[in-house]
Amino acid sequence: MSARRFLRRSLVTACVATSVAVATTITGSALASAADPIADRYGNLVAGGVTATNVSAHLRALQAIAARNGGNRSLGTTGYLQSLDYVEGKLRAAGYMPTRQEFTATQFEERSHSLSAGGAAIESEVLAYSGATPSVTAPVTEVPASDATPGCEASDFGAATRGSIVVVERGVCAFGDKAGNAKKAGAKALVIVNNEDGSIQGTLGEDAGDPIPVLGVARAQGSQVRQAGSLTLAVDASTTRVKSWNLMAETHFGSSDSVVMLGAHLDSVPEGPGINDNGSGSASVLQTAITMTAVAPVRNKVRFAFWGAEEEGLIGSTHYVTSLPASQQAKIKRYLNFDMLGSHNGGYFVYDGDGSSKLPDSYAGPAGSGTIEAVFTRFLTGRGVQPEVSGFDGRSDYDAFAQAGIASGGIDSGADKVKTPAQAAKWGGTAGEIFDQNYHTAQDTYANVNQKVLGNLAPAVAYAAGYFAIN
Repeated sequence: MSARRFLRRSLVTACVATSVAVATTITGSALASAADPIADRYGNLVAGGVTATNVSAHLRALQAIAARNGGNRSLGTTGYLQSLDYVEGKLRAAGYMPTRQEFTATQFEERSHSLSAGGAAIESEVLAYSGATPSVTAPVTEVPASDATPGCEASDFGAATRGSIVVVERGVCAFGDKAGNAKKAGAKALVIVNNEDGSIQGTLGEDAGDPIPVLGVARAQGSQVRQAGSLTLAVDASTTRVKSWNLMAETHFGSSDSVVMLGAHLDSVPEGPGINDNGSGSASVLQTAITMTAVAPVRNKVRFAFWGAEEEGLIGSTHYVTSLPASQQAKIKRYLNFDMLGSHNGGYFVYDGDGSSKLPDSYAGPAGSGTIEAVFTRFLTGRGVQPEVSGFDGRSDYDAFAQAGIASGGIDSGADKVKTPAQAAKWGGTAGEIFDQNYHTAQDTYANVNQKVLGNLAPAVAYAAGYFAIN
């Protein structure tokens, strides 16, 4: 699950994700419509062939690939290419004719950085796509936080900016706008102070060009950087363009004018093997595809997608959607997304397709998304699981489809929000801890996948594929 796209969206809209999961039980329209009995039987037939056991066989294979390739399967690595080879080989063995779609992605790599004042180190974060510099010491100038848009206008940077390190508070405009204005004014670097508790993990945007170095500090460090006569900083980082690939396969049967798509991102972050994020989604989609070759022909064509460069900002899925002519987009009737299905402290979430729960920092799905929500909800409820809703916040590969007006939905087991006591009582696990403590770390391994959660969510992937193949 990508943090970068969420950060980019939230910076522009001045919305910030809550640190506590919203406990909203699914009721009303999500459960109101009755199931299509034929589609329901077919969905259950497909679901019977997708279990935690056979999905885990794929997860162990992805873990082994990561172990052979520096511990990850990220963009631009042999680990990602071998992951593609593995999935493609399994699809071919099952009788599919998979194809790869090539695209280019902007990749940012930060190797080290430092920030200090008077020899005292200051905790900081490098913003993605920041410029680089050897150690530099320069006087501090500050952009006054006189309104909600500090640094958002070129006029915010006076003559004293030239040759200085500028300190500015976070505001409503994008970080890239602040960095661009500071560069035009001649600043050597920019330090952005958070306007709320916690550190800043953000991006200047992959189209930032040739920016100055940009670091973020927490609000607690704000007075330290503002009051420093001078700051010393260094950033060792690079931004490069690399090739990557999406992988697609589709059923031989079904109308090509009525397509249901299932998608999951296959890449990991550089920090770890990504077995939950998102080997779990990819393996569940793969096993669903394998299972569907052994069941009856379908009414609607089912297309399976394995996305590249999701962790760099949903690049692969966005490329796919935006490169389709409008006539081809219109043939995709539904898109189902699966990102993190075995979180260690996991829960059960269904995307709020109809927007009825009015979650913060979230948008309602296009027409038809409520039906997808209802289908997942019925299946999970039938397994004795009481799901809650999660919002369309732009953090995963559904975003390009939803923005194109394609009905969208999906399920997940939670990422970096905190499990409430009510959720722990309902689902098990530990209240007060995030759903996946291993999110975007080297500990996102097969050993830390929650098999019980995966055992409920993986069959839900298959059920929805079968249901919408008929309905």
